[in-house]
Amino acid sequence: MTVFLIPCGLSIRDGLLDKRGAPTDVEFGHHRFNRILTWAAHARNGQPDDVAASWRQEIGPLLGPDEGVDLTRWKPEVSAETNTIAHRLSSPSRLLEDRHRAVLLASDTNAGLASAMLVATHLAQGVERIAHLAVPEFPGQNEWTDEFPRGVVTVVSVKGMDATADRLRRSVAGLGRVLRVVADQARANERIEVHVTGGYKAAVLYLMTMTEVLASTRDPGLVEAWYLHEDGDQAVRIDLRRLSEEHVSRLRQALTEVHDGRPLSPDLEVFRTAGLTHGDRLTPFGAGFLAVLGERVSYVDI
Repeated sequence: MTVFLIPCGLSIRDGLLDKRGAPTDVEFGHHRFNRILTWAAHARNGQPDDVAASWRQEIGPLLGPDEGVDLTRWKPEVSAETNTIAHRLSSPSRLLEDRHRAVLLASDTNAGLASAMLVATHLAQGVERIAHLAVPEFPGQNEWTDEFPRGVVTVVSVKGMDATADRLRRSVAGLGRVLRVVADQARANERIEVHVTGGYKAAVLYLMTMTEVLASTRDPGLVEAWYLHEDGDQAVRIDLRRLSEEHVSRLRQALTEVHDGRPLSPDLEVFRTAGLTHGDRLTPFGAGFLAVLGERVSYVDI
C-alpha cells in the first residue's frame, strides 16, 4: 500500500470552468464555483473537524447528478492532481478500493480549500470518504495525534502559504510536519509517493527538497517523487538525492542549535551558507527540514 501526498493548486477550478474532461451534457459554471468559494470562507472560520461534514451537507448536493454536474463522471484530465493519480494507478477508483491513503495539501485560502475539496471529491468518487485536518499552529499543539485513515482522502490545510518570508517559514514548517507525520504513521514497508504536478509553485519547490531529506531517513525506494507533464502520456519518477546518515545528523544538530537560539558550532557553519539559516533565524528551508526530521518546531520562534 502507498500513501499519496498531493499538493493542490487551482488546476481543478480551471478544468471545471473550461469543461476539461467533462461529460458532454455537463456545464459547471462560474456561479457554482462562486457558491463553493462562499462556503469555503465560512468553513475556514470554523473548526477544522467540521469542514468535511459541512462539505457533505452543503456542497455535496451541488456536485451530484440531481444538479446535472455529477463530478464523479468527469475524466481525470479535469485537474493536474487527479490526472497524475490516474497515470499512477490503473484506475483512479483503486486509490480507495485498495486501501491506499491520500493526503491533499491545501493552502489556507478560500480558493485553495475549495479546490482541494473538489479534488478530494473526484478522487473519493463522492463526498462520503473525505476528511479534513489543519496543521497545528502553536507550540502547545506540537503533538499531532490525528491519523490519516486508509480508504479515505484527507485534506490538510496549511496556513501561511504566500510569498512573505515570515508566513512562508511557518507554512513550510507545516509542510514538513505533514511529511513527518505521514512517515511516522506509515508501516515499515509502506511507500510514500509525493506528487509535484499541481500545487502552489513555491510549496512544490520546498516540498521537493524536504522529500529528499525524508527519503534519506527511510530505506531506499520507500519515498519517491512523481511528476506528470501537462502534455505527457506517462508519469515520471524524479530522482532524489540521498543524504548520508552522518550528513542528516549534522543537519539536525545545526538546525536545532539555530532554532534554540544557540551559537552555531564552528564545524557546522557550512549549513549557514547552504541557505538554511539567515542570521540567527532559520530560513523556510531550515524550518521545513527541521520539521521533517521530527524535531519540535515552534511556530512562534521560527
